[in-house]
Amino acid sequence: MLFSCSLSGGGGSVDGSNGATEYTVTYASNGASSGDVPVDSRQYTQGATVTVLGNTKGLSKMNWTFAGWSADEAGAGSAYSAGDTFRMGTRDVTLYAQWSAWLSYVTAWGSAGTGDGQFGLNPGFAQEGPLSIAADPVGCIYVVDTMNCRIEKFDSSGNFLLKWGSAGSTNGKFSLPTRVCADGAGNIYVLDVGTDLVQKFDSAGTFIAKIGGPGTGNGQFSFGGNDGAGVAVDSSGNVYVLDDGNSRVEKFTTTNGTTYTCAATWGSHGSANGQLSIGSQANLVVDGSGTVYVADPGNHRIVTFSSTGTFLSNIDLAGKYEAYFTIAMDPANQRLYVLDVYGCTIHRFALDGTYVSSWSNRGTGTGQILYPNSFTYSRGYLYVLDFNVVLATTGNNRIEKYQVY
Repeated sequence: MLFSCSLSGGGGSVDGSNGATEYTVTYASNGASSGDVPVDSRQYTQGATVTVLGNTKGLSKMNWTFAGWSADEAGAGSAYSAGDTFRMGTRDVTLYAQWSAWLSYVTAWGSAGTGDGQFGLNPGFAQEGPLSIAADPVGCIYVVDTMNCRIEKFDSSGNFLLKWGSAGSTNGKFSLPTRVCADGAGNIYVLDVGTDLVQKFDSAGTFIAKIGGPGTGNGQFSFGGNDGAGVAVDSSGNVYVLDDGNSRVEKFTTTNGTTYTCAATWGSHGSANGQLSIGSQANLVVDGSGTVYVADPGNHRIVTFSSTGTFLSNIDLAGKYEAYFTIAMDPANQRLYVLDVYGCTIHRFALDGTYVSSWSNRGTGTGQILYPNSFTYSRGYLYVLDFNVVLATTGNNRIEKYQVY
């Protein structure tokens, strides 16, 4: 839906050199919360061609996305995008920014407890509820129920389907599971900071393989226990693990899906290009071309690497989050999402780091979030794991589903 307004134009001015009346084009922000409008300093005579400017100065409005320009108050007239042209008439023109809602609440489910579809909490402690959420290629949702040492699976509407796991250190059991992801075949990978392992399962919870083990050598992990770790899989089945204790990313390859070999490691602690200062809620994601995006909250940025670990770029997030953030990927539409945990805000970027829009609705009511832990994108929806990362007993204790436009 569009939100807009406009004003009528003025009457123009006379150019003393030839006596022709000249007219102007002015751009209006129409309620924007940040950024500036572009400025067209040209003078146009009747019939002259006007080329519409783009949103070149970062004009944005919370909970809305920029949708072009219109000279009509209700947006019912001609709509213009950057590069469009029109003929100047006999009056000044004002073009008003148009805003389109980009995120809307759909449903929610879940509660605290140990039953099916419920999630364990550690009363009075921060970051000790369910800590990660992921989606498989058909849209099923998987949640790391950390305190109950299990994975729970739901359909895309929140109906409970199955669970697996229990406390322990043998195959298929968990000590302190904190991260989950899915690959293109629907296999599920669970990162366990208690055992310094990543375990691989099929979509029904059958154990397939394990990766890693405690240590500092290649192919080993030293997860710090502050939830600053992650696991992601690319389209070729390569597994990437963010190891906060060793301040690095490790890449694992496989030829049979059951045995994994450490093929590359990169990163170290610091603030230079390619270095990381991994904090709580940090994770990593991979796009369709194999570019790896690592959340680096300690340096207020997202760091991108090639699939072999070559540093590519930094996406600056200064001012976009309060303390911690986590990221999610929509590779099909080439969008990167950032969840500001303390700010209860979701930001949307292009994959090159260009800012697109933001959404925020802090609270306990329907369609509101309160210090959420994690989120994931799947098939046109964002699923937010809305369990208070600040104090587990005072959160919304639910999963919320939002449609993305």
